[in-house]
Amino acid sequence: MTASPAIQTVVGLILVFGLLGLAAAWLQELIAALLKLRSRTLVKALERLLDCERETPLQLKAILARWPPELEKDLINRFNRNPVKAFLEQPLIRRLQRVPGRPPSYIAPKDFAEALYELFVSAGQPDGESWSLDELEAFRKGVELINPGPAKRFLARAIQSAEATKESTEQKVAELRDRIASWYDGTMQRATGWYKRRAQLVGVLIGMVIAIALNVDTLRLASELWENASLRSSLESAAVVIAGEELPQYEHLTRVQERLAGYGLPVGWSNRSAGPAQFYQQRLSVALPVAGLIAFAGWAITAVAVAQGSGFWFDLLKKLVNMRGSGANPAEPSAHR
Repeated sequence: MTASPAIQTVVGLILVFGLLGLAAAWLQELIAALLKLRSRTLVKALERLLDCERETPLQLKAILARWPPELEKDLINRFNRNPVKAFLEQPLIRRLQRVPGRPPSYIAPKDFAEALYELFVSAGQPDGESWSLDELEAFRKGVELINPGPAKRFLARAIQSAEATKESTEQKVAELRDRIASWYDGTMQRATGWYKRRAQLVGVLIGMVIAIALNVDTLRLASELWENASLRSSLESAAVVIAGEELPQYEHLTRVQERLAGYGLPVGWSNRSAGPAQFYQQRLSVALPVAGLIAFAGWAITAVAVAQGSGFWFDLLKKLVNMRGSGANPAEPSAHR
């Protein structure tokens, strides 16, 4: 069943936005990899989690003074006034690094809990054989080196809760690790929110770059679709095919450009008889500056639409295609009549 011109136009625009979203995802992944955005977000979250944004307090020297001499060098080397660095140097965390010396982009809560536990146990356990502590006591001593703040208070409460609620040492250690993992998971959920907000802004900027680079003006594109029945039908057919496909998470910009050109869409710069501003100047009989603003508005609409992501547009496209496909055949009576 052929849809109305309005629906065909909407379907065509949704298809274009979805394809451009694939290109935007490719560019965003490239930028994130080059700038190490995920690793930086993780490190920032760890700094907040472990209270590393402030200098190590002078009380550290007093704490060290009460402990055996063989501890001092080990603790200073481990923490070096930077617990995050000491944490990232843990063997478990180093195995997660794709490139040696660079922080990983993701650490699972279980891995974080295990690495942090081992770090503080090692920091609190003296090297000398004559002065030994069990794991929980060593962990408690290691926690004393954290800067005063929420992290130190949380870990102290976690130790107390584990010791109060469990009987055996194994149960206490497991409970302590679970609490640390939950604490880290909550912080990383907030960090994911920071990353997504930043990604949304970057997404709009990438969308604008794509809109201008490929000269995809939503206002002009909608006008062309509305006036060109064959172009609408072509995009409608392509949309039905794509709605049934398993699409990639992202696609190279040149590949998307080739797809759009193959559909006969009025995009790009090489095959235009008039530039964006000249098109509106001739079409609407307005001054060139006003025509330029209209063209910019068309690009801006494209940028905001692309920033919504290809998943959003392709999900919407599938719903529209399925709604059309489930409509009653006018040649047959409805079962509800």
